Amino acid sequence: MSSEWDEAFAALARDAGRARLAGAAEVRRRAGRRSAVRGAAGVVGVAVLVAGVSVGARLVLADGERGLPVAPPSVSATAVRPLPTSIPAVALLTAEDAHAKPGEFERLGAALPPPVLCDRADYPSESQAAVRASVRTVARMSSHAGLAPDDAVVNTVSVYRGDGAVRFLAEVRAAAQVCERYRVVRSPGYGDDSVVLGTVKGDGDSMRKTYLIVVRVGDAVTLVESDGYLPLASYLPTVQSLAKKAGQRLVAWRP
Repeated sequence: MSSEWDEAFAALARDAGRARLAGAAEVRRRAGRRSAVRGAAGVVGVAVLVAGVSVGARLVLADGERGLPVAPPSVSATAVRPLPTSIPAVALLTAEDAHAKPGEFERLGAALPPPVLCDRADYPSESQAAVRASVRTVARMSSHAGLAPDDAVVNTVSVYRGDGAVRFLAEVRAAAQVCERYRVVRSPGYGDDSVVLGTVKGDGDSMRKTYLIVVRVGDAVTLVESDGYLPLASYLPTVQSLAKKAGQRLVAWRP
C-alpha cells in the first residue's frame, strides 16, 4: 500500500474523530507473529450495510503503485439477451478461488442487495435487477499455513433488465461523490467497466481499510466487498485479485 493511501485513509479517520488507522503492513506483521489462528469454525461474518458519516473534503485518488486514472462512467448500451432464472455457481467466486478451508465458504440462502454507502446514496437501477446470488468466504491468497487469513469477502452477482447494469455502475460512482466516507481508488479495467472504492470500517482498535470493487460484463455485475480479517485491514492487491477472478467467471458464464 502506498504512503499516499496511508495518508488519505489516516486523514479520513481523523476527520471522523477516530483513532489513526494502522497500516496494513504493520498489522500483518503483528498477525505473522501469532502462532496460529484459532480453529476457523464457520465463515467470518461480513458487514455489508455501511452507514455513512461526514468526514471532511472529498478526494479522488489514483493508485500509487500503477498510477492508473479514474475512468468516467460508462454510457454504452448493452445488448438485449435472454435473462437467466438463477445464478449458477460457476458465475461466482469459489472456495478454490479464495483458497478457503472447509467451513470458510458458503453460498447465502438469500442474495444480498448492493451495500448502502450512505443515506444519500440511491440505486434506482434496483427496479431492473432480475436475478441475484451471493457467496461469502475467507480469503487466504498469501497467508502461510496456520497464520491469519488475508481477508473476508462477499461476492454478489446480479443480472439486470435493459440498461440496469450500466446504470448501476453510474450510480455507484455517483454515490462515491456524495458519501464522504468513500474514496474512488481506480478503474482497474476489468470487464466492460469497473471501479474500486476504498473506505474504513469499524472504530478504535477495530478500524480497518476495506474495499468495494464492482465489475460489469454486459447486463451482469459482479461485486466484491471486503471486510478485512480483524485486526487486519484489507490488502488491495488481494481484493483486486479476487475481483479479477470474479470478472473472469462472469465473462465465461455470460460472454
